Amino acid sequence: MNAITEHVSFSSVSDLLEKTPEERRDYELRCELLTALREHIQQSDMTQAAVAKALGVAQPRVSDLVRGKLSKFSVGTLLDFMMRLGFTVAIKPTPPKVTAAKAGVARKKASKTKPAPELETA
Repeated sequence: MNAITEHVSFSSVSDLLEKTPEERRDYELRCELLTALREHIQQSDMTQAAVAKALGVAQPRVSDLVRGKLSKFSVGTLLDFMMRLGFTVAIKPTPPKVTAAKAGVARKKASKTKPAPELETA
C-alpha cells in the first residue's frame, strides 16, 4: 500500500510540529478520510475511470487520491467523495473539557462585568 504523501503543507516532521493544533487536526482528519477512501477503492473491483465517473471528477483526480496526495484534498472534498461512494459518515462533535484554570478565567471575566442597573419605580 502506498504511503500518504504531503507535498505542499508539510515538508518535514518539524514543519508539521510547528503548525497550530487546528492545522494538525485538519491534517489528521484528512489522513483518516483519505486512507478510508483509498482502501475502499483499492479493495473494490472498480477502475479509476469508474471511480472518477461515480465521483464526478476526472481520472487524474482519482489517481491523486489513490496515490495519497493529501495536499490536493480538503476535508469537505473527501467527505463529498465518501458520500458519493455510499459511505455512511457520522460526525460526533465533542465539546472541549473545561479545566479548573479555564473555569477560573471564566468566573473572573463574569465577575468583572457589572450588572445592569435596576430601575426604580415611584
